Amino acid sequence: MGPPPETDGWIETYESREEGLSPTIRGLVRRPGEDGRLSKEERAARARSMAILCHMSVLFGFPIFLFSLFQRDDPFVLHHAKAAGVAFVLFYGLLVLGIVVHPVLFLAMLATYLFPLVAIWRASQGARAGWFGLGPIGEATFFPFQLTHESRERLLLENKGQQEG
Repeated sequence: MGPPPETDGWIETYESREEGLSPTIRGLVRRPGEDGRLSKEERAARARSMAILCHMSVLFGFPIFLFSLFQRDDPFVLHHAKAAGVAFVLFYGLLVLGIVVHPVLFLAMLATYLFPLVAIWRASQGARAGWFGLGPIGEATFFPFQLTHESRERLLLENKGQQEG
């Protein structure tokens, strides 16, 4: 059974839908090549998407960044997971203090909501979190979490292959 016939442009085949997607979204829906490896652009798109998802932890109230923090396979995602961890602890720490100590701390909590928004914007651009995204503070706070040995070797081999090719 083939794909449904196109009717007025509302129903499209998988291939035609994929052509109109942005590179970020295309990196999420495309399957690996025949050799099972993703291209550099597809890996970068997945890394940006995962970095954005890490920062959404504050917005969702669930520490999604922990998955990336413990997986430790991409330096870009790991950097953003560390920054998201600091923002998460800061935001929800101020929430608890606002409930226990004084409601004025809710204003400070709302101000900390800006840090993940800045980091989401920077991650969507493919940049590190920066000071306003709490990147350097995250790197200092979560310094024990580094890339795994296997991930470091894979990145070195990929960079060596790109230089030769």
